[in-house]
Amino acid sequence: MTLKFVGPSDPHHKTAVVMLHGAGANRHDLAPLKDMLDTEGAFDWYFPEAPICQSQDFNMHIWFPVADIVSMLSNPRSDLNVLESYTPPRIEEARRELDYFLAGILSKYDQIVLGGFSQGAMMSMDYFVRNPDPKIKGITLLSGTLADVKTWEKISDATKRPPVFQSHGSSDPILPERFGRQLLEFLARKNFQVSFHGFDGGHEIPQGLLNPLKVFLKSALHD
Repeated sequence: MTLKFVGPSDPHHKTAVVMLHGAGANRHDLAPLKDMLDTEGAFDWYFPEAPICQSQDFNMHIWFPVADIVSMLSNPRSDLNVLESYTPPRIEEARRELDYFLAGILSKYDQIVLGGFSQGAMMSMDYFVRNPDPKIKGITLLSGTLADVKTWEKISDATKRPPVFQSHGSSDPILPERFGRQLLEFLARKNFQVSFHGFDGGHEIPQGLLNPLKVFLKSALHD
C-alpha cells in the first residue's frame, strides 16, 4: 500500500514540509496550512493520509486505533505514568507505511521539517526516534503526547537532535495539557531543544500559533 497524499508529484524546491493529520481526519485536513504558513511558496508541502480507514462514509482515517488511549487520557484520575507502558495497537502497520512514504520524500529533498497534529504529532516523533535522518531539520508537535515510550527511550545519545516546535492547549479535552507537558519533559530529558507554545484553548491549532510556527519553519529550512 502507498499512502495517498496532497502534494506535488515532483519536487519544486530543495526543501519540504510534511504534516501528518490527527485521528479521524484525512489528507486534506491540514492542507490549508500551506497557504497560511508559506505565503512565499518557499517549500514543497506534503500531507499524507493515515492507512487505516475509520469510516468510508465520512472519509475518516487513523494512524492507529485511539479508543483506549483517549479513554485513559480523558480520565482525570489517570496519572502521568499511564503512557509509560502503553504501545498503541496496530502502530507497526502505520510505521511500515509511513517509513516507506518518508523514505521516498527524503530521497528527493535536501532538508525537511516533519510534524503533525495530535496523533500525527505522535507518529512524527515516533518516526524520527526510529529513523533519525540528518535531513530532518525540524519537528513540529501540535497537541501531541507520548506514543511508545519503550521505543522512544532507545534513541541513541549520538543522534543529532533537530529543534522541536511543540504546542498544547491549556483546556484540551482530548489530550489534556498534563500529557503534553509529559512529552515536553521527555524531550528535554533526551536533550532536544524545544520551543514550547502553550495557549488558552482546546484540541486545536489556533490563529495565534501560526506566526511563531511560520518563523520556526523559516529558521529550520534554509538554502
